[in-house]
Amino acid sequence: MLKGANLFDTLPQGLSLVPKSIEVSDTNGMIDHSTADQVNITLPDIKQGEQVEVKFKATVNSTKPGGIVNSAIVNNITKSDGKSHEDVVSNLTTLNVSDVDAFISVPSLIDFGNVNLGGINRTLFNISTKGELIVSHPTTKDFSVAVSLDDMKDKENNSLIPIDSSGLLFLKQRQKSADEDGSWQPVSSEGTALQTGWFSGNQVNLNLTDYIGVNNWKLRMRSDNKSGLYKGILTWSMTDSISA
Repeated sequence: MLKGANLFDTLPQGLSLVPKSIEVSDTNGMIDHSTADQVNITLPDIKQGEQVEVKFKATVNSTKPGGIVNSAIVNNITKSDGKSHEDVVSNLTTLNVSDVDAFISVPSLIDFGNVNLGGINRTLFNISTKGELIVSHPTTKDFSVAVSLDDMKDKENNSLIPIDSSGLLFLKQRQKSADEDGSWQPVSSEGTALQTGWFSGNQVNLNLTDYIGVNNWKLRMRSDNKSGLYKGILTWSMTDSISA
C-alpha cells in the first residue's frame, strides 16, 4: 500500500488549470491544494494492484504556435512498511498549439459617469476605459476588429432610449490609424469596425487600446429616460479579409 502520496504538476506557461476540474477515480481521502497554475493533490491510499486515475482540464492561453510540454511528479510516497518510495515522474506530454487568432484582453468597463437629464436630450462622452484591447492574429490574412451592442438596461429592465433612430452608442471610427481624428459611427448589434481599413496579419499582442480610450465613445440619450444605472454588454469580433 502507498500512503500520503502527492501529485504535483506545475503547469507550463500557456496553460492554466480549469477550476474544480480535477477528477480522481478514488476520492476517498483526496485533498486538493491546487492553484491556477499548479495541480497539487494528496492522493488516497493506494493498495497493491490498484490504480488511481487522475484527470484535469486546462485552458490554453498561449497564442504562439508550437509545443507546450508538461509532466507531473508523485512524491512524498510512504509504503505500507513505513519506508519511503522514490519519486515517480510521468512521461512528458506535448500539446501542439496551432496558429490562434484570439482576443488577449478586452476592456471590462466603458464608463460615461453620471448625468441629470433635466428634461434635455444629452450626449455623454466616456470618462474612462478600464482595461486594454489586445488581439493576437498570427495568421497571414489581413483582418478587422469590430464591436457590437444589443441594448443598455437598468435593473428594472428599462432600455436606455436614444435621441433618434441614428443610434444610442457611438464609436469614433478611424480609417487606418488610431492617430486620426475619426468619425462617429453608431455601434450596432451587427458590429461596427474600429477602422474601415484592414489591420495587417502576422500580428501578436497587437494593442488597440488607443482606439477605445477616453472620448472615443459617446451616448446620445433622450430626455425622458428613467433615472437609474444602465449597463450593456459589448461583444468583440475579428473577421479575416477574403483576399490572400
